[in-house]
Amino acid sequence: MTTAGKDSSSEADTEGRGEANRARRTRLTQSWTAMGMSAACQVLVIYAGLRAGTPLLWLLLACAAGFAGLLVCNVLIRTGWSERLADPALTQVQIAYSVVSIATAYPLQGELRGLALPMTMSILTFSMFALPTRAVARLALLTFVALLLGMLFSLLVWPRHGQWGIELGHAAALLVFLPMMALLSARMSSIRHRLSTQKADLTKALARIEEMALRDALTGLFNRRYAQTLLEQSRLQWQRTKRGFSVALLDIDHFKRINDQHGHAIGDAVLRQFGQVAQNQLRVTDTLCRWGGEEFLLVLADENQPTQAEVAVQRLAQAIRDAGPVEGVSYTFSAGVTAHRPMEPIEAALERADAALYRAKAQGRDRLVMD
Repeated sequence: MTTAGKDSSSEADTEGRGEANRARRTRLTQSWTAMGMSAACQVLVIYAGLRAGTPLLWLLLACAAGFAGLLVCNVLIRTGWSERLADPALTQVQIAYSVVSIATAYPLQGELRGLALPMTMSILTFSMFALPTRAVARLALLTFVALLLGMLFSLLVWPRHGQWGIELGHAAALLVFLPMMALLSARMSSIRHRLSTQKADLTKALARIEEMALRDALTGLFNRRYAQTLLEQSRLQWQRTKRGFSVALLDIDHFKRINDQHGHAIGDAVLRQFGQVAQNQLRVTDTLCRWGGEEFLLVLADENQPTQAEVAVQRLAQAIRDAGPVEGVSYTFSAGVTAHRPMEPIEAALERADAALYRAKAQGRDRLVMD
C-alpha cells in the first residue's frame, strides 16, 4: 500500500465509523419516535378506559407493559447489541410489540375502543418506509389477528363492552384497509429498490470517474495529479511518523527517436510495457506515476537511505532488460534519485531528482545518478 493508500484507508475507516455512528443515531431517533407515539397512544387508552369504567390499575399495567417493551428495544439499540441482528433498528419487533399492546388494551377502552384502528394503522405506516413487502404483509396479518382476538375477548369475556355490530364493522374496516396498506407498501418497496439501485450505479460511476481522473489512460499508472497529492501526503506523514521517503525521476532514453523511427504506436507500446513491468516489479509500498510524456516519478515509501532507493531502481532496470524488446525495439531508461530531506518542501526534492536525471542523461544514459 502506498503512503496515499494508507491515508486513504485511514480516511475510509474514519468515514465508515462516522457512517455507522450516524446510522445508530438515526435508529435511536426512530426508537424515541416510536416511544413517543406509544406514549400518546397510552394516554388515549387511559382516557378511553376511564370513560368505560375500567379500573385505573388495569389501564396503568397495560400501558406500562406496552411502553416497557419499546424501552427495552431502545436500550438494545443504544448499547449496540442490536447491531448483530439483520434488522439493527428492530423495526419489525417494535411495530409488532406496539400492535399487540394496542390489541391487548382493545377490550379495556369501552365505547372508544375503535381508536385502536387508527392507532395500529399509524404504527404500520412506519413499516412502509423501512421494510420489504413480505414483512409488511406479515405485520398486517398480525394486526388483523391480534385485533380480532381483542374483539372476541370484548364480546365473549367482557360482554357489557362488546357489541356484535360494532366489532363486525371494525373487522370489516381492517379487511379493507390492511390489504390497501400492503399494496401501498409493495409500491413503496419498489420505489426504494429502484432508488437504491440508482444510488449504487451512481456510486460506481463516480468511482470510475474518480479513477479515470487519477489514472493515465495509456499506461494505467497514476497520473501527475495523483503524484502531487501523494508527495504532499508523504511529506505530511513524515511530520507525523518521521518515516522518510525517496523520489526518483525516470526517463526513457531516446524516446523521440523511437517515435520518429518506429511510429507512435510502438512508442505507446513501449510506455505500456514499461508501466506493466514496473507495477509487477515494485513493492506494494512504492508508487510509480506517469509524470509527463516519457517521464515517470517513483515514490519509494519508508526509504530515506539513498542506497535502498538505488537498489529498487536498479532492480526495475534489470526487469526492463529481462522483459525484452517491444515489437523488436529495445529501450532503456535513465534515473535521478534523491531522498527527501527533513522539513524541505517537495519542490526542492523534485529539483534535485531532476538535476540528477539530467546528469544521468549527460553521462551517456541507461544509468542512475544519486543526489
